[in-house]
Amino acid sequence: MLNEEQRKGNLKQARRLHETAYELFWNQIEAAPVARFTLFDYGLVNKLNNAPWRPMAGEMVSSELREAINLMNRWILDVDRLHLWLNVLDGFTDENDQWAIRFEFIEPMAHRALQAPSHLRDVLIRIATNAAHQANLSIDSNAKDELPEDKALFKGSYLNRTAAEAQLKKIAVSWAKYQNFEERLFAMCSEAYVLATRDYRNRASHHVPPHFEFGEVQFVTRQIQYAEVVHRNDDGTVSIEEDRSRRVAAYGFGGIPPLKLADSVAQCSAELQQARIAVEAYCEWLNEIVAALGDKSERRVGNLASTAPPRGQ
Repeated sequence: MLNEEQRKGNLKQARRLHETAYELFWNQIEAAPVARFTLFDYGLVNKLNNAPWRPMAGEMVSSELREAINLMNRWILDVDRLHLWLNVLDGFTDENDQWAIRFEFIEPMAHRALQAPSHLRDVLIRIATNAAHQANLSIDSNAKDELPEDKALFKGSYLNRTAAEAQLKKIAVSWAKYQNFEERLFAMCSEAYVLATRDYRNRASHHVPPHFEFGEVQFVTRQIQYAEVVHRNDDGTVSIEEDRSRRVAAYGFGGIPPLKLADSVAQCSAELQQARIAVEAYCEWLNEIVAALGDKSERRVGNLASTAPPRGQ
């Protein structure tokens, strides 16, 4: 156990390292081009809120777009700062210093950024479903306020991604701008990204995720497979055949290697561009909905004017 003098000495050394690293990070920010990224603005949020929706629908759709933009802008900033922090890290040669800087400044941000592609895809599915449903109800007086997910919601659960995407397609396919959004949406969190990041998002949510730079996880694995039957052949060899009538637990040595931070940030950057295109396509679709709501409102006002009795009667 460290004595008080040793503890204070270690804290002083760690503080000096962290302050140096953080100062170098801000040097990177000041030296970087101002126009290296573009954040989403919130103009459409106000436009949606002021559109002639059915009661409460405008607040729902506009506030959910605001939160999606917040998440998107957070991701944009995270990826930008990760690139800058990697530049800072290159200036340190001591492995212990590198580990301390990664642990304090980089890995929490990388953890959030690597989960963003899957998270944003699910968010967009959910808010787009609400937007399509509320638009249909606002424009079509015969539309019913019912969704396939209602049974699940009543039980306090949600549809899985495949079912949620099918639900969205069913209620939104009649909108002209929807198809482009769907194509962009389904391109997010690609299989290539999941493979390159060793399924980080899923493992981080449900198991032990891969480390960064060094250290393997899951040395011993357990899986369920069909039983194996060994047959001895007449020539002295043996053959193994699956017995599909029985399933057994099987253990083996596996190991998930660490992720290289630079590679992971590059993968995340590519996914960010896919997400940006998807959000832009969603905004285009929302503008189509706003235009349709305006047309419906104008027709309603015109009908009321044509049926109003002349003045003095």
